[in-house]
Amino acid sequence: MPPQLLESLSATGTVRSRNGGSVAGYAVSVELERVVGSGDEQLVVPALASARLEADGEFRAAIGGVGAPRGPVTVTVSSPQGLEVFRRDYTLEQAAKPLRIAIRTAPQVVVSPSDDPTLGARARLVGQVLDVHGGPVPAGLPVVL
Repeated sequence: MPPQLLESLSATGTVRSRNGGSVAGYAVSVELERVVGSGDEQLVVPALASARLEADGEFRAAIGGVGAPRGPVTVTVSSPQGLEVFRRDYTLEQAAKPLRIAIRTAPQVVVSPSDDPTLGARARLVGQVLDVHGGPVPAGLPVVL
């Protein structure tokens, strides 16, 4: 018998700025785990949904799929430039109710156009690439900036 699709978790709510900035273009991500199977034959799979905010700050992110949802439900809000400005874990019951999230909006990054982005200098970037949980990624993984 094939696995049964369970009802999706629908996270809804509103994101508002504490410092008066616009939340338009910000992204809300909702992540949880789903447990497929039972007993010793359990498989835990990540599930993720995201939504881009309009000026009103309202969002709806539905996570469906196979298996039983398991908390915590991690909700993150990121600026249009990718800066994480909010992260919080909720129970399944909390995430099923409308969420009210207050953030401090990040200053908007303005990039001046240039035919030569390094202005003639050789640019060397040094850093570490991590997965969404802060762990290492496989060696040789291409990174695109």
